[in-house]
Amino acid sequence: MEQASGREVLGSYRYMEDAAWRAVVSALLFLSVCGARADEGDTNAQSPARQVALELVLAIDSSTSVSDREFLLQRRGLAAAFRDPEVCVAIERAGTGGVAVAVTQWSNAGDQVLAVRWTRLSGGETCLAFAERLDAMERRLVGGTVISGAIDFARRQILQNAYAGKRAVIDLSGDGPDRHGVEPALARDRAVEAGITINALAIMTGQYRLDRYLRANIIGGPGAFVMTASGYEDFAAAMRQKLIREITRPSLVYRSADRCHPPLRVGPIHAVSRGLPCLE
Repeated sequence: MEQASGREVLGSYRYMEDAAWRAVVSALLFLSVCGARADEGDTNAQSPARQVALELVLAIDSSTSVSDREFLLQRRGLAAAFRDPEVCVAIERAGTGGVAVAVTQWSNAGDQVLAVRWTRLSGGETCLAFAERLDAMERRLVGGTVISGAIDFARRQILQNAYAGKRAVIDLSGDGPDRHGVEPALARDRAVEAGITINALAIMTGQYRLDRYLRANIIGGPGAFVMTASGYEDFAAAMRQKLIREITRPSLVYRSADRCHPPLRVGPIHAVSRGLPCLE
């Protein structure tokens, strides 16, 4: 057998070193791409879940009752809330992993869309960058008002995303009751059974007591609550307060004051309030 020359041996070593270096670089690139995709909302079930303190879906009303001007106020209100220093500090102090946030738009039973993909926020610059994305969000739906579909869609977004939160919350906002879908309490119960809390922001645009309807039929889970905005002009201030409460005050029990209201009849729907008995 012929012995390899010194030049051949040296070349072989260099080739192996180059191959090893290329393998290391490829592995690092792969890991960096995976990390970036996870932060952008990769829903690949085979990827390991990223631990966060809170998974939060902001489900905003895009039904026909919401004019283009009112939708713009919602969009600007969301962006303003994430630029607010107190909201940013609340997110920074939320806990390990920060807060994973996504925005959905909803209208008819089959009309929901993930308008802003899942993003992990840790405060400061991440909040400001997310606000920029909210400013650029376009309206993608118009249609009827089906809250049950909005809840089911938001629940699936939480269960299928790339994050594992200690808490999970659907933050639903709207200006009217569900008049076209299945009983919304059924969708609420499916979310609660999955360990998800539903809070609501009632945009009060008329005489109808939407806040009472949302308490009786929509909210559920530990610490569930309803907040009100006195019209779309008040949306930004109400959303700011709501986000701070959701992020900083995780309750382990139902707040009786939020659930002590009789069921309301709206069209064919008659849902019974769920939760612990009302306390004086």
